[in-house]
Amino acid sequence: MRQSPRGRQHRPAPPGVPIAPSAAGRTAGAAETIAVSVTWGPSAHACRRCVPAGIARILALVLVLLGLPPGLQAGAAVAATTPMVRFYDGSFECYAGALALRLPDTYAQLLHLGKLRSTRDVRKQSERGLATTLRRIEFPGLRILVYLFSGDPDHYQVARVQIGSADWQLSPLRVGTSINRASLTRGWPALPREGSWQIQGDSAHLLVRLVAGKIAAIDYFCDSGT
Repeated sequence: MRQSPRGRQHRPAPPGVPIAPSAAGRTAGAAETIAVSVTWGPSAHACRRCVPAGIARILALVLVLLGLPPGLQAGAAVAATTPMVRFYDGSFECYAGALALRLPDTYAQLLHLGKLRSTRDVRKQSERGLATTLRRIEFPGLRILVYLFSGDPDHYQVARVQIGSADWQLSPLRVGTSINRASLTRGWPALPREGSWQIQGDSAHLLVRLVAGKIAAIDYFCDSGT
């Protein structure tokens, strides 16, 4: 299955994305230069390989003193010590390349991917008598955001795809797969055993979450407005 060519539109990189190509990494004509950043937790504090145990203990003590519930303490502690591998590759796209999405050609086919749970219009915009609708489609373990066009009702353009179940094989990466078996482009950094792995392209980006050496969730962002 493949995405309709009309949906393969390059858009600006999503606003607020924390990783951008370094000045040294993007020389003229070097569209596929990769700049790698390994950070820990929600901020970009430098720590390339590990978080010292002493820092983790201090963080735990601070959380206790703040009076946070045990569940939130654990979540905050894990977030602060979980690696985030993030890098730039301008050639990354949702519809082409090593990690391209595998989706049907038409909107009618998309609705029959599996047992449909719900659809909901997120927003709608009309101009010159034509309407563009951002619609959320949900299946068990899968959520897809698409743009629909009143002038071409069977055509759709993907905005975002969130995969949270091993039942869906819409990408070369699959939930539940061991990181040792994941197929990546040569030259990209390896998937970490825990945490997240993010690739930023010029028109899209991909976020992979990992737990205990396996892929736990896959999130494609194919549009700057999502």
